[in-house]
Amino acid sequence: MTNGELIICSALGVTALAAGLSAFFYYGNNHITCSEYEYSSENLPESFNGVKILHISDFHNTSFPKNGVQLLKKCVQVKPDYIFITGDLIDKRRTSPKDLDTAVNFALRLTEIAPVYYIPGNHEAVSPAYTELKRRILKTPVILLENSYAQVERNGEELNIAGACDPASYYYDYDYSYFRKKLCDIKKSVSGFTVLLSHRPDRIEDYVYAEYPLVFSGHAHGGQVRLPIIGGLYAPNQGVLPKYTKGFYQKGDTSMVVSRGLGNSRGPVRVFNCPELVLVKLKSAQSK
Repeated sequence: MTNGELIICSALGVTALAAGLSAFFYYGNNHITCSEYEYSSENLPESFNGVKILHISDFHNTSFPKNGVQLLKKCVQVKPDYIFITGDLIDKRRTSPKDLDTAVNFALRLTEIAPVYYIPGNHEAVSPAYTELKRRILKTPVILLENSYAQVERNGEELNIAGACDPASYYYDYDYSYFRKKLCDIKKSVSGFTVLLSHRPDRIEDYVYAEYPLVFSGHAHGGQVRLPIIGGLYAPNQGVLPKYTKGFYQKGDTSMVVSRGLGNSRGPVRVFNCPELVLVKLKSAQSK
């Protein structure tokens, strides 16, 4: 092989490698998966047996291909009874008050599928765009929960959906004792089975302390890069080799389901960690 042929072959190889990596990263950031789980409790009202909850987190104002048509199609296909958005609908680094259409339109389209309950995450807590986002969200059917709760009824039985503000919302910032107090205050103000939406999975000790039976969280982005056996490599507020990154966790009498999320923030790409929708089917042990 001549030097010229060697150079051409090397260039073709580099081009093929670059194309392959581009396709790999594109797939990893845009192929939407749906993970399904079942939660059973003897305390869950019987009327909520079989109810399906679609859990969405960490959208980060992301523009998916074809204006997110495939994403919305998947949301429709699972036929949820309720939809929970557990924070970071926007991104503090990339979303301005004038750049909210993607996030607001996504939330609005979800209300055409099922009732939507939304809590702000750490990005909303520190973003100058959140004031405008909140103003626009409150004009939609989306139910915004900020250290508050809503009740839903089925066949005369009720279930509470509570929503916690992110710790970064407070002047106390990372004084988690105040965060824990707010969780307890909400819990004490309701009676009956209460589901909690709270952005951070690393605060599971607080959810156990406040005696929430079922918690929905996000924030960890699945560890951003996932490897076989090892799992996620890094998550905010958990650091290297984080413990709570995806799926169901049980601690005491508290179950927590963590979404890998849809979008990206500081980490520009996902590796072996595609965007995720989570579907949780409720099962009442009372039901025969």
